[in-house]
Amino acid sequence: MMKRLLAVTGALLVVPFFISRRSRVVRNIWIHADPAAIFAHLNRPGAWLEWAFRQPPLETAVTETSLTWTTPCGPRHLELLGGAENRHIGYTLEINGHRFEGVVTLVPLGNATRVLWAGWWIGDVNPYARYGDLVSRWRLGRMFDRGLQRLRALVETEADPFDPASEDAQWNVA
Repeated sequence: MMKRLLAVTGALLVVPFFISRRSRVVRNIWIHADPAAIFAHLNRPGAWLEWAFRQPPLETAVTETSLTWTTPCGPRHLELLGGAENRHIGYTLEINGHRFEGVVTLVPLGNATRVLWAGWWIGDVNPYARYGDLVSRWRLGRMFDRGLQRLRALVETEADPFDPASEDAQWNVA
C-alpha cells in the first residue's frame, strides 16, 4: 500500500513537467446553411452571447468589435480581430484574467458548411499549474461543443428551406 502511494505521489510530481505549456482546443460541426448565414452570427460581437456562451450576463457592453460582460463567475471580454468575410474570423477572449486566442473558420461543401472553432493559449510557467490547463481544455472543449450545437440550431432554424411546392420551383411543362 505504501509503495503504491509513493508511486502515485511521484507520478503526480513528475507528470506536469511533460505537459506542454501550449494548449489548444478545436471542435467542428457541419451546418446545413450557406457560409454567409453563419458568418452573420460570427461577425457581430453581441451575437456571440446567443450561441457561444451559456451563462446569462449580469452586465453587458457591446461595441462594433468587442463584447464585455460580467457573469456570476467573473468578467469576460471578447475582441473580434477581423478576418475574411464568409471564410474566417479571429478573436481574443479573456476569462478571469486568462487570455485565449482563436479563429472560427467556415469551409463550404455542397449545401453545408463545416464550422471549425479553435482556441489556444500558453499556460503558466509553473509546471504544477498545467493541471489547471488540462481542466481548462476539458471545460473549453465542452463550451465549444455546446456553442457549436447552439449555432447550428440558430442558423438552421433561420435558414429558409427550399420548398419544392413554391411557384419558383414549378416546372413549366409544355
